[in-house]
Amino acid sequence: MTPTGTQLRDRGQSDVLAADVAVHRGSAEEVQAVIDALIAEGREFTADDVRDRLPADFDPHSDNLLPAVIGSLAARDRIRAVGHRRCTRPSRRAGWMRIWAAT
Repeated sequence: MTPTGTQLRDRGQSDVLAADVAVHRGSAEEVQAVIDALIAEGREFTADDVRDRLPADFDPHSDNLLPAVIGSLAARDRIRAVGHRRCTRPSRRAGWMRIWAAT
């Protein structure tokens, strides 16, 4: 049976998170701690808000780590999308990014 898009997404997030534990140990926990702090402050946030609070030398094994952590939190209903806005990072070329809040 061909996997669904949701199954492929979940598998990809799981693979990225597993690689973080196996190779770099701790990057996902750093991301999680920042998100936990934003949630505790009652703030809505974007991936860029998380990036802004990570240490300057933060260097995860994959560019997909932050989206994997956020995606896994959303899949577990810990956070939910509450809006969208354009990203200002040049590398994102004004792409849309979600605004998140605790559920």
